Amino acid sequence: MSALAEMAHRLMPSITQRYDSSDERKFDLDTVKLLHDKEAPRGERRAKVRSWLYGYSVLRGIRSETVEKIVNAVLEYADGPRPVSLGSNQADIAREFFALQALLAPPLGNRNSDSLTSKALWLCYPDDVPILDGYAERTLQVICRMHGIAIVVDPNNYRRFLDAWFSVYEECKEALDTTSMQYPFRVRLLDWLLWYLGQPNFD
Repeated sequence: MSALAEMAHRLMPSITQRYDSSDERKFDLDTVKLLHDKEAPRGERRAKVRSWLYGYSVLRGIRSETVEKIVNAVLEYADGPRPVSLGSNQADIAREFFALQALLAPPLGNRNSDSLTSKALWLCYPDDVPILDGYAERTLQVICRMHGIAIVVDPNNYRRFLDAWFSVYEECKEALDTTSMQYPFRVRLLDWLLWYLGQPNFD
């Protein structure tokens, strides 16, 4: 077992205890379910997605009228023609990331939308898409440097993030797959591990 796999195996019980029965977990499940229910009232879907995005801290400092345009763009993408699944194909994930980011660009202007786009894309593909978050990104940088994991040379930050994330995921996959956490979207297990390690306190 690699050092990264051992770390994941050692930490997953703490992460399971922290997240498996949390309100955040239920919030995720409810939001994904409602977003994917095209028969549900659009107003309810918009309200749920808006609340989820606020909960994940990607709408801070954005005016309410702009928030509504962002939420509409997310629903436009979710309801539009798109692949059913992306699997673990980095090129496909990046392609859909850029497609959604293009829809978010008009209301956001020059504001960096990488984290917002990745979180909104995760709602559409909860089994496939890693979430780009400041904690996760910084933790990945440290892990890759400490363990000599080479990252693809690419001018785009999200593609670099995907390359690092999947490199670490392959090292930790066995430990993540054997956890007892009752959460259907297994891709989030590494996200939580990275957030747990990258948090700025000792909670």
